[in-house]
Amino acid sequence: MRARSGPAKSSLTIRDIARLAGVSAATVSRVVNADARVSTAKRGAVMAVFVRGLRVPRDVSIVGFDDRPQSAFTTPALTAVRQPEIEMGAAAVAALLRELRDDASPLPKFATQLIVRESTAGPPASHRRARPSRS
Repeated sequence: MRARSGPAKSSLTIRDIARLAGVSAATVSRVVNADARVSTAKRGAVMAVFVRGLRVPRDVSIVGFDDRPQSAFTTPALTAVRQPEIEMGAAAVAALLRELRDDASPLPKFATQLIVRESTAGPPASHRRARPSRS
């Protein structure tokens, strides 16, 4: 039998679950109360902690989307994908105006940026592939 570190499942508090899932205590409360404002990713992270007692990033990595300011202040800080929201909004307005003029121009593509923080880790050594030697 493998020993598990941390509190036993039956003694987890909302703060313990929040820390283990990498989300705020308020998010855990919203998940428990089925609040629709919680993203699917955060809901899944919290549920994984409930069900399996997973720890972030030791057991599972979590990545959010949009890189909201609070992402840097969760424990652990949430790794996130940042997208250029202002440029995307401006492009959406421009596309709508073109559409009103019957101009069906293609929509632009936008680059995203991965903001790596504490909620992600590399794969365990047992899952890393050996790199072929260059000879």
